[in-house]
Amino acid sequence: MYATVDGLAISFAAALKPLKKLEHLYLGIYLSDLDVFHRHLVHCAIDILSSPAKPGTHSKPPFAPDECVICIARHATDVRARELLASALVARTLQSLKSIAWSSYFAEDEPGDDVMARSTNVWIHRKDGKIRVRRAPW
Repeated sequence: MYATVDGLAISFAAALKPLKKLEHLYLGIYLSDLDVFHRHLVHCAIDILSSPAKPGTHSKPPFAPDECVICIARHATDVRARELLASALVARTLQSLKSIAWSSYFAEDEPGDDVMARSTNVWIHRKDGKIRVRRAPW
């Protein structure tokens, strides 16, 4: 377990550094907070089940955080930022890397994301010694 996304990304990059020709990488790791699924279950039990007619909630509990408007509002922005940060940190060490994919509860309907597979793909661009990342091909 890693306390920060920085620590996780740097550790994985160091472990993979010997793979000098690695261009595309899929790490089936969720970069959500450790307890996001637990918090989802708790608020489903409290907020949703106790008052199913409450505006802005579901009439029945959503199965997972990515199906829950409350979880999306609370977590998606931070998680998506972590995915980009972690990708840039890994790319800094793995010089041949062109793309990296992560598991994600908060994939969206946009290039690079696969909502059904719960994954997001980040493309890496290098120019003038700088690394840029985004969720669409360059």
